Amino acid sequence: MSESKSTVILVDKHGQPGGHWNDAYPYVRLHQASTFYGVNSRPLERWKGDSVSLASRNEILAYYEGIIRDFVKSKRVQYFPMCICHDPAGSRVFNSLIDKQAVYRVADRAKIVNATYLTAVVPSISCARERYEVADSIEVIPPNTLPLMKQSYDSYVIVGAGKTSMDAILWLLDNGAQPDKIYWIMPRDSWIMRREAL
Repeated sequence: MSESKSTVILVDKHGQPGGHWNDAYPYVRLHQASTFYGVNSRPLERWKGDSVSLASRNEILAYYEGIIRDFVKSKRVQYFPMCICHDPAGSRVFNSLIDKQAVYRVADRAKIVNATYLTAVVPSISCARERYEVADSIEVIPPNTLPLMKQSYDSYVIVGAGKTSMDAILWLLDNGAQPDKIYWIMPRDSWIMRREAL
């Protein structure tokens, strides 16, 4: 906020600040040290010089909540949670997702910055059955719902070679799944470096 005198209207489809972190699985952590993430005006690391800690989802959500709270206090940012603009590239109108009568219009003189092209698609909001073929007899569980399971399964099949897949496997192991009951389908091996060795 110190780098500009501009005022900002922030339209957010979520009910709280944090973007796609609102949709992320509850046991996710950053894939990089917290010191390299966030905004310039507020460090995310737990203590000065902490170049190892990986912030959790809850830490990141609290971090962004504090940032937006401070921005709104400055009187230069208006935050509109649970709102959506159906045509962010061409429209100056956005609507509340709670009250269909609440319609807002941005002044013609305002510059619109469309950040939706950076929208992350996380497994909890994208259906696996839309991305690849799954037999009707197979139950597909997004990583977000693993902590909500009401039953055990004979086996667990994790699809994908990214960090989410690795996190799901580690979560299963940490919570008592037997390694021989976990199958990992991935298109290629991932190269991983131990953070402690860097």
